[in-house]
Amino acid sequence: MAFKQNPQRKDGPNLLENGTVCETHAVILTHRFESTGQARHGPNITVNPTDEFLAKRVFDVVFAVLGLIVLFPVICAVAAAVNLTDGGVVLYRGVRIGWNGSPFQMLKFRTMVVDAECRGGTSVAEDDPRISPVGQILRRWKLDELPQLWNVLVGDMSFVGP
Repeated sequence: MAFKQNPQRKDGPNLLENGTVCETHAVILTHRFESTGQARHGPNITVNPTDEFLAKRVFDVVFAVLGLIVLFPVICAVAAAVNLTDGGVVLYRGVRIGWNGSPFQMLKFRTMVVDAECRGGTSVAEDDPRISPVGQILRRWKLDELPQLWNVLVGDMSFVGP
């Protein structure tokens, strides 16, 4: 992550100047060492949002690739189990709204029977008869979410939270 000195203000956040936003940089509050070597509280560096985005993107790509490699045997076993259950498609593709409102196809392992749309509405309860036996296990252990590592890898989604 690249840092640069914030020359405008030494005594507080540099968010507004004459009623307008000065920069689109995130202000980092940290200690600033004067020439005396004394630490003083106050913002003294800013982070360029493009650098922060790049660091986040590198993190997403590295961990998505690692996840796909390490979990490849599990992904193959789940795909085989879904396919052997009723012979339908393995992946469910749901349209979601992503960054800047652009739609993308989110991938999940299919957890419902083949013609689930014809049998009921869009709301799903825990005891919904449209959920296949394999699908119940996948949902319980969140294994139906594993294909979303691909969405992270291609940049449609990002890792967030703990």
